[in-house]
Amino acid sequence: MALSRPASPFSTEPIEEIDLREAPLARVLTQVRFPSLTKLRGSEAITPFALSIETEYPFSNELKQTAILLTPGRVTTEETDQRVWVFRSADEKWTVTVTAAAISLETTAYTSRREFAERFRGIITAFQETMSPPYAERLGVRYTNRLVGENWLGEIRNLVYPEVLGGLAIPTESARNLRVSLTDVVFEADGRGIQMKHGVLPKDTILDPGFPPVGEVSWILDLDSFTQGRLMFDAERLTAELRDLAAQAYRMFRWSVNEEFVKRFGGET
Repeated sequence: MALSRPASPFSTEPIEEIDLREAPLARVLTQVRFPSLTKLRGSEAITPFALSIETEYPFSNELKQTAILLTPGRVTTEETDQRVWVFRSADEKWTVTVTAAAISLETTAYTSRREFAERFRGIITAFQETMSPPYAERLGVRYTNRLVGENWLGEIRNLVYPEVLGGLAIPTESARNLRVSLTDVVFEADGRGIQMKHGVLPKDTILDPGFPPVGEVSWILDLDSFTQGRLMFDAERLTAELRDLAAQAYRMFRWSVNEEFVKRFGGET
């Protein structure tokens, strides 16, 4: 049976969800932002939250936030006085990061939306009970797919639809002639939106400060689905919104990749 493509990234018809056993997900990240909490100014302020999640996230360390300064011809960093608390699972595949104005959950071992949402619910419940933020300002979930190595550049044309090819759609003697092509678009309406980045990146290119570069050319499909505005800081409501945002990102993903992509990475159609 042929795999059907959504009519558009924003259509509402039901789509079959297919698990990709070998999905090229480099990371999945969700973050809740809120007004800066005065109670998180002190070094020991995070202790109640840390104790409430220590069973699942037993490793932790405290850092100082680093500001990235862009000046002509160079990029420098500068340490600030803002604290960052990082908690990791025993297998170090799940990371919780807390600042005075945000809490995030990141994994390099994503298996399903259900597991990710339950992990999210757990940390948000603990944070709600120990830190009591009055409300949230933004919730986002981000899926970063990455294929590393020049061999993939010649394959991309067979794996995604033409709208997602960017510079790879231009005829050349070899796809390897393309050195860089990054498309960055944002769609937003009624407080909910999605940012989509896709294309070819040279080796050692920083996509964003929290995502380490790789030493080879790579192709990325990066989807950040978000809602913003004043949101009640309630674990159940935020988890429900997270699921909806993840479904929105999945629809965009399925609109972008074709049946060959799904087969190549372990899905069954």
